[in-house]
Amino acid sequence: NAPSMSSMSSSSSCLFIFMLALIFFHSTEYLLSRVVHARGELLLSFPYLVAMSLALVEFTVESFLLTSYKKRVLSLVSTLGITMVLFGELMRKAAIIHAQKAFTLQVQTRKRQEHALITTGIYRYVRHPAYLGWTVWAVGTQFLLGNLICIPLFYHLAMKFFQERIPVEENLLASFFGEQWRAYRKKTPTYLPGIP
Repeated sequence: NAPSMSSMSSSSSCLFIFMLALIFFHSTEYLLSRVVHARGELLLSFPYLVAMSLALVEFTVESFLLTSYKKRVLSLVSTLGITMVLFGELMRKAAIIHAQKAFTLQVQTRKRQEHALITTGIYRYVRHPAYLGWTVWAVGTQFLLGNLICIPLFYHLAMKFFQERIPVEENLLASFFGEQWRAYRKKTPTYLPGIP
């Protein structure tokens, strides 16, 4: 039986939902990669694994050593966390499904034959919706766990990663699509702080 929303403040319920969110996120990423590109890819890097490990350490230590503190924090932020996880997951998967073969986990340095500039669907409103969705999802996992140390840590790491990756990707997109890309970039925000 899955935990109800009214019991969200218990540590075990939040941990259970967190584990379900991780399993669902990574299994659907793999399946979509398999369906769209005929090869399964996982979005797992060493820094990501370290960050998620730190999240579990913070959650475990606080749950056992600061039980009443953790219970109070969870009662305040766990519902926001599950909302962020769901919203981020939906945004990322909508971006991947809409872009189809134009979406890859690795930045493409050469324009492939099937490479197209996607400016419709969710891309009409958000530039890099998969990145925004991942950021909301990742930070949301920490709200779900009530990890007040890892919330800003995950946010900072995500922003640092995307502030390095997006300019590289956008320079390549400009070389692939020229004026069409520049016009799209000018009118479509990322909603990621520090990335206009």
